[in-house]
Amino acid sequence: MEDDKKLSQEEETQEEQKTSPEEMNKEAQEDTEDPEIHVHALNLDDVFGKKLIAKICEANRAQFIKAKAPFTFELEGVPFIAKPSADGAWSVQEYSELMERPKRNTLTISFKDLDSFCNYVRDHATEDSSLYLQPNIKKLEFSALACIDDCKRNLPNWRQEKVTYIPETSLEWEEWTKNNKEKMRQEEFALFLEEHLCDIVDDTNGKTTALTLLNAVTNLYEVRNVTYGSTVSLSNGMASFEFTEKNGASGKIQVPTEFVIGIPVFEDGPAYTIRAKLRYRIDRNNGSLCLWFELQLINRNFKNAIERQSKAISEKLTNVLPIYNGLI
Repeated sequence: MEDDKKLSQEEETQEEQKTSPEEMNKEAQEDTEDPEIHVHALNLDDVFGKKLIAKICEANRAQFIKAKAPFTFELEGVPFIAKPSADGAWSVQEYSELMERPKRNTLTISFKDLDSFCNYVRDHATEDSSLYLQPNIKKLEFSALACIDDCKRNLPNWRQEKVTYIPETSLEWEEWTKNNKEKMRQEEFALFLEEHLCDIVDDTNGKTTALTLLNAVTNLYEVRNVTYGSTVSLSNGMASFEFTEKNGASGKIQVPTEFVIGIPVFEDGPAYTIRAKLRYRIDRNNGSLCLWFELQLINRNFKNAIERQSKAISEKLTNVLPIYNGLI
């Protein structure tokens, strides 16, 4: 009797545990349905991001279906961690920083020294590398860029390892070009010339010497608080300014209408002679004198300087990698 009762209870339990075919099909469908996958740290709008998602799903579909907790996997040697979200989706994040070495270099190194730049490029260049010279004469800019992982014909590449060289312009070049065409009061102009007298060189045509400009600076310092009247350009290359002092006395001072400076464009580079023309204006209301200078053909001098830089780079790296003129 007791045995029959026990057997009856077991049959009822087994009957309760039975699942209907509809429920079994539903569970099977849920188990085989691909989960939604989100990928962090990647631009999902680009083609690469979308292809990577598809590859992750294809390579690891079984794991995503069965897993209920975070798990790790590798894709082309790169470690990833997949984590379930509260909404049932999966979040996939790349952890390439956990690798002993990265799959490729992604860096940009900048040099100001030509020899250091060329030595680094020579040590790291591969058959994929290229060098681009990037002059901009109008903006007075020059740089060189070596792309270690550059593209070749029918061989796309990442272009993520770059080495740049931007030569440092000399202090003299920066001072003179910064103040080029900048209007100054008489005292300001005299002070600027005094501070940069060492850059003045004798004019080859003999009109203006460094001593001549020194005398002009001295006159500009001594003659102050006066009212200027007329100006006359003399045949000796000087401009003569007539002035009247407060006590009624009058006089004249002479300033060169042009002079020559000799300055390097880049640090440790040769000096280039540049002609500067004097410009002036007398305020007719108060008789004050405004002076400035305009450097002549500075673009040509800059072009000569960067041609020298380009030649030096080519001599050192011509047999190491191809060299182009252009921007990337």
